[in-house]
Amino acid sequence: MRKHFLVVSVVLAALAGSLAVYGQRDTPAPTTKDAGAFMKLKLEHTQKLLEGLAVEDFGAVKQHAQKLGALALDENWQVLQTREYRDYSAEFQKITGRISKAADKKSLDGAAVGYVQLALNCVDCHKHVRDHGNR
Repeated sequence: MRKHFLVVSVVLAALAGSLAVYGQRDTPAPTTKDAGAFMKLKLEHTQKLLEGLAVEDFGAVKQHAQKLGALALDENWQVLQTREYRDYSAEFQKITGRISKAADKKSLDGAAVGYVQLALNCVDCHKHVRDHGNR
């Protein structure tokens, strides 16, 4: 129980500020190659996934994990053609699948750990994209 509280507390603290900034509305998928709009959509699903974890709404956790996994298949996702980027994308999809399965099992700890893994994957991938752009 204490471990569960610690994991959820860390996750909530890490993203609490961004929830206030972007709000809780649904946004339709961008219809153009607007990278900013696509990133905002990914962030909104990530935030809603976190909200689902915070209130133990496993339906929301699964829904937004699946939506994130689907976004990874969208043409707007493909911003680099490197092996590392493909690896990050594949891992992202695996993690969203694990979160979805954890939600099916109503495993808050499993879904929360998956969320942390997802966040780390995003940070690492974004660093790779920035580093690649600076070459």
